[in-house]
Amino acid sequence: MKKNSKTQKVNESAVTTPVTTFKFEGVDGKCKVCGKPTWAHEIGSTCQKHLGKVAKFYKPAPANVREDIQFVTLKLLCDRAEELGKSRGFAVNLTGGDAGTKEPKSPEFQVYMDGKRKFVKAEAVAALEKMLQN
Repeated sequence: MKKNSKTQKVNESAVTTPVTTFKFEGVDGKCKVCGKPTWAHEIGSTCQKHLGKVAKFYKPAPANVREDIQFVTLKLLCDRAEELGKSRGFAVNLTGGDAGTKEPKSPEFQVYMDGKRKFVKAEAVAALEKMLQN
């Protein structure tokens, strides 16, 4: 135990390292659910926490979503939120969160998945702009 400047006892929390009980078979240290980097785990901590609920509120994207001008990437929506003075997390929360475990705040912010890439309809950008201008 340490003492702070007022000579009170301060408890230090012990840091525990998770024990991996299986052989890591992920691709280049990436979560096999979402594709984000992981350290010695097949599934990242967020995906593990939300296992069974990940992408629950996502919809499959149309076949031509990458070429369709009616859709934009979630990254573009986040970039626009930053330009308007909000955080990327603000935009992601409008879509129901990064793991897709919650419903979108409105139908405009529905996420469509194409592989591991996330898209929203282009009208989501307009809805974000309208929301932040009020």
